[in-house]
Amino acid sequence: MVPPKCCICLSYSTSEDGDYFVTTQSCGHLFHFSCIKEWLDRLTPPSPKLCPVCRSTVEVSSLVKLHGMSPVLVAGLEGNELKYNIKITLLGDSGTGKTSMLNSFTHGTYQGAVSATRGVDMGFKTLNFAGKKIKLTVWDCAGQDRFRAICPSYIRNSHGVIIVYDITDPTSFKNVDEWLNVAYESALPEVSILLAGNKCDLEDQRKISTEAGQIAARTSGFEFMETSAKDVINLDAAFRALLGKIVSTLWDEGYIDSFEIYPPTIKLSNEASTIEERPSRCSKC
Repeated sequence: MVPPKCCICLSYSTSEDGDYFVTTQSCGHLFHFSCIKEWLDRLTPPSPKLCPVCRSTVEVSSLVKLHGMSPVLVAGLEGNELKYNIKITLLGDSGTGKTSMLNSFTHGTYQGAVSATRGVDMGFKTLNFAGKKIKLTVWDCAGQDRFRAICPSYIRNSHGVIIVYDITDPTSFKNVDEWLNVAYESALPEVSILLAGNKCDLEDQRKISTEAGQIAARTSGFEFMETSAKDVINLDAAFRALLGKIVSTLWDEGYIDSFEIYPPTIKLSNEASTIEERPSRCSKC
């Protein structure tokens, strides 16, 4: 028998002690209670509380606990256990390919032309990074003007933001500064930014040069990469590059001290080679 999976984290196991499976009365989709509650809690008014799978109306009070099936608790494992949850938000004009980037990165699927996102979409992916397992929660905010007012509530508490433009659409590139302002106004103060020129597979239709993207990113002081959700070009590299920036920022701010991101410094002397370890950033030391 195939074990049930949560429709949000796509996993049977959970990292929350006491977690359990629930289903909705309206559509019957299966979730970890911790996952669906977190999802619904983020949908602040005026956003309706909708199922992340089918967009039917869902309330916490209407969830039904499923007895006889319990998710496996994976928290507290030694070694390469899940250590950190990082939130990344995709911003940019409608039609730039943010949803395709989300699906390709988190699910490994490309569906071609997809309908415009209504409000917000979300996906999860766990990565091995710097010696730890990190759970990325990736939010895809709608780029249409009518949804612009609700974007700040979804961007809030983001550690990183990927601003996406379409290399075949000059207007989407022109609006990068506007999306950058939205990110700085709504995300965490130490938010890390990456500029992604998407649809680089459409080279024959290119309107924005690679150099223009590089200059825009360099001027604002953030990372840059051209990507393709269709051909899976630089997607993993873009998220990992941003994750590296996030980890470095959190390290500098003193929030973390257990990432293996700094190798030992090797000092050579006449007598022998010695290895000097980087000092701990623990606030108690």
